[in-house]
Amino acid sequence: MLKRIFQIFFCLLCLSGCGVSNEEPNKTIKSGEADLVGYVVKKKESQILVVSEFPNAKNKYESVWVSGSNIDDLDIGQKVEVFFDGTIQTSDPGQGTAGEITILKIQSPENTILSPKDALKKSLLQVENWEVPIVKEFSYHSKDQNWVIILYDAKNTYNGEKTILIEDK
Repeated sequence: MLKRIFQIFFCLLCLSGCGVSNEEPNKTIKSGEADLVGYVVKKKESQILVVSEFPNAKNKYESVWVSGSNIDDLDIGQKVEVFFDGTIQTSDPGQGTAGEITILKIQSPENTILSPKDALKKSLLQVENWEVPIVKEFSYHSKDQNWVIILYDAKNTYNGEKTILIEDK
């Protein structure tokens, strides 16, 4: 009996070492709907950094350095849908190649001078030294005629949140 208990314990011990990791080195993307919807927050050479518009179930914003064919046509502040071609490296931020990127129109409030894209771009340029700027809030206050953008750096929490007011002119 003791030998049988030892055998079961040994088998369980061996099986516990054969587990599957929760963290995948690469994430395979399914076709269909967009893989990432968010804002272009940085641009360098042949890549853009896209940060998701909303946090995921773990209250974390996704961020991916995206490369692809029409990167040069994109600008900081634009809202985009990204359809990845293949896998995404799950580094932080991730890295992936877009098969397609669609520019989404951000609804502009009535009687504004600046477009939402231009207001967001002006705010992001004020924190261009941040590694991964997250757009936490983005709104227009018609009473004060200014845009209010709340940003924080996902990689350097010591920066804290920064509220930026952009005059609508």
